[in-house]
Amino acid sequence: MIRYQFNKATYLFLILVFTSIVTSSLIISGEIMGVYNLYNIIQSLGGKNSLIITGYSVSPYTSLINKNDLLNKLRNTSGIENITFLVISLGYVNGKDVAFIGNNNVSDAYCAYPSYYVKNELNLKINQTILVYPALSNFPIILKVCNFSNLYPWAISVNINTAYLIHGGGINYGLASLAIIDFKNSSYKLSAMKSLSLTPVQKSLINTALILVQNNQGEKMLFNEASQAYFNKLGIPKIAFLSLAIASALIISIASYTIGLIFNLIDKDRIEILNNYGISKMKIMFNSIAISLLLLLISFIISLFIFNKIKYLLSTNLLGLPLIPSINIYIMLSTLISIMVISTISIIINNGDYNE
Repeated sequence: MIRYQFNKATYLFLILVFTSIVTSSLIISGEIMGVYNLYNIIQSLGGKNSLIITGYSVSPYTSLINKNDLLNKLRNTSGIENITFLVISLGYVNGKDVAFIGNNNVSDAYCAYPSYYVKNELNLKINQTILVYPALSNFPIILKVCNFSNLYPWAISVNINTAYLIHGGGINYGLASLAIIDFKNSSYKLSAMKSLSLTPVQKSLINTALILVQNNQGEKMLFNEASQAYFNKLGIPKIAFLSLAIASALIISIASYTIGLIFNLIDKDRIEILNNYGISKMKIMFNSIAISLLLLLISFIISLFIFNKIKYLLSTNLLGLPLIPSINIYIMLSTLISIMVISTISIIINNGDYNE
């Protein structure tokens, strides 16, 4: 039996190189998907037994639902504890994009309740006067910071009538950006889904889905289709955007060809020893591939851990909404498979260099 003592430092170095490339690929793909999933942030407004109803729109700021239409749809639904209508508006404070959420819990029309995140971003203080410039107007609205609240961690909470003023765009008081329906338990939530004519397939997804209602046609769709609508209205189909994300992973994974070459160069001594013992080229090649794939798998697991730890450090602000890098199973698999395939091809091509 042939034994060969692996150089641990060498393989640790390879894991480090593999990890850096995979992590870079995940970060780039995650930033792209973060933009794509920007609309997801409003899911955080609801609780475990809540449904969030929003309009078929380009963004949370252009979402509109008719309050009376929604109430009529739910008139025979029991178990509803509360229905909260919110108006989400975009304004500019100190030259920065800020999201404003209007609700009936704020009674004073001149009070603003920034989250602690917004407080730190804008360096706000209690009793400070702020000028809010609506996105669709050049005339500022004067508000006072009455206190801080984390009711909406990424926004400033204001009176719903104030939010209407900031919103502009012809929105009237019979409309809202979205509605949060709180139920006593999940069984009542299922009853509400029937009232909204959701299909059995949609029911299975409802815990992580946001219902979209297009009032003028009475159409319903799940939140996982929201991004499709978002980019279709911008002229960017979903498949094109996903292709861009996957392409970024493929481009970076081209570097794995070089890694395959480096692997063979570093592993040259072991390959020559196996050659001298008369081990066939095929067995040596499969042995090298098996080791490299194992190292890649270890590196990929490490990269996922690193990505999950640093993604919030990489977050930024887009139109007043937090843009947090995110990846899905398809991006993860495409990244892993592409790097494994290209590095394997590289090892196969260059393995013969040491079979003399």
